[in-house]
Amino acid sequence: MNNNGKAFEDLTEAIYRELLRGDPDVEIDRNVRVAAPEGYREVDVLIRTKVGPFSLTTIIECRDRKGAVGIEQIDAFHSKMRDLKASKGVMVSRNGFSRSARQKCARLGIDLYRAGDTLNPDHFAYDMPVGFMVLTIGDISPSWSLQERDLADVSWRTVREVNDVEIVEHLMRDVRAAYESGNYFAGERLWVVPPEVSRPLYGRGISGARIALGESSVKYSLMPTFHFGYLRDFSNVKFLQK
Repeated sequence: MNNNGKAFEDLTEAIYRELLRGDPDVEIDRNVRVAAPEGYREVDVLIRTKVGPFSLTTIIECRDRKGAVGIEQIDAFHSKMRDLKASKGVMVSRNGFSRSARQKCARLGIDLYRAGDTLNPDHFAYDMPVGFMVLTIGDISPSWSLQERDLADVSWRTVREVNDVEIVEHLMRDVRAAYESGNYFAGERLWVVPPEVSRPLYGRGISGARIALGESSVKYSLMPTFHFGYLRDFSNVKFLQK
């Protein structure tokens, strides 16, 4: 039986499609011929991603052959990446990679996966190169109305929390709602405590006792930045949409 690697390519493409499903800014193509300086180069799986003003290209090569992939195959793949000006290269092999191939890929920034890795989508998603936007909340400036009798008990905690929930958590919900509705924008925003937050509003004083808060608001800024990297490198980022 002739093994042309088609089933292996099908599996790799299917996993990427599932991981990137629902993202309107991602295009995935199979077995495409892409113009290069000396003609056309064949690509097993081609992913085009648009992140803000940037267009990123990832090419994936699937190797379903006997034996480990060697440094010669890596050299050929890297040449293809240069010809196509690819932002990222990924190679998937059923039978792994030689030591010299792994060393060279580490130096060139080419990602390597064995067939077993593709069967673990969680691991595959966490380690795969992606383009994405990070919305950063900054310049948080709360404005609370307090009773004069409570002023002596005011602490930093009083202005950082509403009903024992960190202000940032409240703001994250606001940003998530704006993001999902497509109404987010960069720059200064104003958060007003919404009706679904139970009343009466309160903070905590130095003593730990509740301090009554009047109808309050928080000014903050929202700054988008665009990244091309790995999900594993952004462990402190809360993802608004999976």
